[in-house]
Amino acid sequence: MAFKLSKGVGNGDVPLEYFVASGAIAEGMPVALAAGTSGADKGKVVQLSGGANATELLYGIAAHAAVDTAEVTIIPALAGLVWEADAVANTNVTSVAADNYLTATTCTITVGTSTNQGCKCVILGKKGAAADKIYLVRFKNTLGV
Repeated sequence: MAFKLSKGVGNGDVPLEYFVASGAIAEGMPVALAAGTSGADKGKVVQLSGGANATELLYGIAAHAAVDTAEVTIIPALAGLVWEADAVANTNVTSVAADNYLTATTCTITVGTSTNQGCKCVILGKKGAAADKIYLVRFKNTLGV
């Protein structure tokens, strides 16, 4: 599942922004801004690589899959949005307020020590049974959109 919007802000509207994919991007995966082409109309985004020591700042979540150089719709990681996210292990609310990061490649939520940039989200709770492995999260270490 990667990431799925669980709760919007205020009136429920969720803004969408349009970019060009730099490499393949899977639906529901977090993205970061990437260097684009001079004179291009749209900026570029790249799928986050994740990891405890990741350096990229999260910009948003891909609303659909896109191949390299195709247009991709992004939901910006705005303050106040709550996301459903896959967890590496069975979820438990004891992980709320822990140091949480996105694992490398799959970008599932892992509880453990990370660098400041690697720490990408705050766990608010869980959804369903522990075996469902779904956290409710808010993002941090974003570009502040």
